[in-house]
This record gives sequence, structure tokens and C-alpha cells, in this order.
Amino acid sequence: MGRVTGAGAGAGGGRVFLLPPPIETLLPVADEGPVVVVNASEWRCDALVVTVTGVRAVPLPRLGMEGAQERLREYLRVVDGDVDGAEREAVLTSTLGWL
Repeated sequence: MGRVTGAGAGAGGGRVFLLPPPIETLLPVADEGPVVVVNASEWRCDALVVTVTGVRAVPLPRLGMEGAQERLREYLRVVDGDVDGAEREAVLTSTLGWL
């Protein structure tokens, strides 16, 4: 792994590869309202809520990695595919309600 991260560190100036973005670059994104990022892993799932005043982690104990992946696949299927009309609207509405 050290070779992989070391090689990648040379890309993009050598400072930001595999690192989270600095907080100063995230906060302005929330000028028009909170931004929520769902972080899912096999160990835990959290929502990261970004506002102009900071970032707050909200535990999502009932969300599992498999459930998050299933929702993502369905969402991408209708957004990236040729799905339109009622099916697209139903999936998007369901996904937003789930979030």
C-alpha cells in the first residue's frame, strides 16, 4: 500500500492525494443550504452535514454498506440510463425520501 499511496502522492502536487479536502474549501459550498454526504463502509455509516459554520457527523446505525450500495445502483440506473417518465420520478422521489 505504501508504494501505491507514495506513487499517487506525486500526482496533483503531492499534497492532496487520499486526503480529505481542507475545511476552508467545504464551508462555502453550503452557502445556499446544508450539504449532506453519506459515508458508508463495512464498519459504520455516517452522514456528514456541511454548513457554513462547520461539519457535523451524524451516525446512521440502521444503514449498512449493502443497503447504501443498492440505493446507489438504483439511483445511478435512472440518472445515467435511458429511464424517464414515471419510473424515473418514482426512483428519484424514493431516493430523496430515503436520504
